[in-house]
Amino acid sequence: MTPTDTTSTGTNAVTAPAFPPARYGRRRAQRRTPRWVLPSLVTGVVIAGLLLSFAMYDVYAGDRIKSQVTSFRIVSDSEVSISFEVTKDPGEDVTCIVRARSRDGREVGRAEVPIPDNAGGRDTVPVTYTLATSKLAVAPEVYGCGPGRPG
Repeated sequence: MTPTDTTSTGTNAVTAPAFPPARYGRRRAQRRTPRWVLPSLVTGVVIAGLLLSFAMYDVYAGDRIKSQVTSFRIVSDSEVSISFEVTKDPGEDVTCIVRARSRDGREVGRAEVPIPDNAGGRDTVPVTYTLATSKLAVAPEVYGCGPGRPG
């Protein structure tokens, strides 16, 4: 294309070419934000999410509460006695779920056991609980412990 005369003073100025409408698709507007803004924003959000996840894991599910079965005794076809230790912070309310499985692996008993306060401020609390079962249990276990009392 050639420059066109755009004013009455006779100065020649170059204007943008005029394309036929709908022939070459939609024209894109110029980018208003720099290209680095979106990747930087996404990276910042991901890092903040990871930091928040680690902080919440430490608060709610960290190594503050641990349990370990020390022994068990099959009392009868409908009861099993399980002894375990719970390590927790002194004064913290904790509830553990104990369960028992039969020889074929099915769950035959389950209960929520509130853990008493630590005697003398000790970290580890020994607990013995007798669990009622629907048939002979061969594998009692502590399924998990968490903060709070059952309610």
